[in-house]
Amino acid sequence: MLHYGFIKQKLRDLETCPPMDVSRHCLSIMESYLMLERAEQQEIAETIHKWAEQYAGQKPLLNCYTKLFRAFSLFYHENYDEAFPLLTEAQNLFTQQNDLNGAAVCIELQAGIYRTFGNFDLSLKLLWTAHEQLLKAKGFELFLMASYNGMGSIYAEMKHYDEAIPLFKSTLEIAEP
Repeated sequence: MLHYGFIKQKLRDLETCPPMDVSRHCLSIMESYLMLERAEQQEIAETIHKWAEQYAGQKPLLNCYTKLFRAFSLFYHENYDEAFPLLTEAQNLFTQQNDLNGAAVCIELQAGIYRTFGNFDLSLKLLWTAHEQLLKAKGFELFLMASYNGMGSIYAEMKHYDEAIPLFKSTLEIAEP
């Protein structure tokens, strides 16, 4: 329930924040979303979608993050066929808004879908692409760790342990500053 209240507060913050703070608040919501019970996750996803329609014109990045959040929710609940087109749409919107970090998160989630379907080569290519951008980003540590972990896991599954181990160590370095 603590995370649910935090998310509701972040939504209130988004109403009044300047456009430049939209990504920071949205990332906080996405990180807290993972800690919610499934029923709360669905409620928050619906609330965010309805709520964001009011503010999308004033804050174009909010529209991008709303689509990303919806795709993230679908991805997290393994609805990959629904998530993938939304990720592509969100990536294009982020690119139009010149938000390369948001686009990188979309690419990273697309990589996760490709990995799930067994396309390790394309998944690795996309993960490295997202990773290079996320290395430059402040506030995207969760997704940077996910890129390290995703790449490390693929290399480990391919029995390329010499490539996997440093990536896992990098994940730990971020997690335990």
